[in-house]
Amino acid sequence: MGQASIQRRAGRPRRRTRDQVYAEETHCHLCGNWVDQTLPRWPKPHPLSASVDELVPVHDGGDPDDRTNCRLAHRCCNTSRWCKPITEKVRARCRQLYTSHAAHFDATTTTYDW
Repeated sequence: MGQASIQRRAGRPRRRTRDQVYAEETHCHLCGNWVDQTLPRWPKPHPLSASVDELVPVHDGGDPDDRTNCRLAHRCCNTSRWCKPITEKVRARCRQLYTSHAAHFDATTTTYDW
């Protein structure tokens, strides 16, 4: 990834788009499950925490600041998809990852047991 791409993914416009996605969406567009936006995203992100996924990846010319190109996703789903096209196979893998991570997560304590 070039320096221009890295710089473009940070900053006020990106934060504004991210905040808008978090405010408007509640479910992961890849697996279809609810996203708990209170889970930690930093410094050690929880696999089921919220992230913003670009429908058209930045390295394929997608605009990370365009709201129509950004959707809510679990971190594990977003990472699993990487830059692959969204297919039923990708969605099935994301549902499998969600089930796997959700089985290990105790929502009452917000601790990891893996």
